[in-house]
Amino acid sequence: MKDSCHAVLKQYAALHGWTMSEAMYEAARYRIHTHANACPKVKALLDMHGKPLDPRINKPCYGHDCYSCGMFEECKAGTYKGKAPHLDNSWGVV
Repeated sequence: MKDSCHAVLKQYAALHGWTMSEAMYEAARYRIHTHANACPKVKALLDMHGKPLDPRINKPCYGHDCYSCGMFEECKAGTYKGKAPHLDNSWGVV
């Protein structure tokens, strides 16, 4: 990884209170689980290792919107069933 990319990753992780490893894990998890949701071969890999699809997989806010959500941990665990409250368009702003 180039030094400049490493610096971005380090600052991105810090922005969210994560280690760089946690940031990379979340990015890889998102990529693998969204791919598995559409590809039987990738889904079979998860199944082979006893890994269920991420409970956020079909939520419109899954991905980078999760990271600034106050319900991140609950949603990741599958206990929060709503969408990211910070994305509520209650003011009608587009």
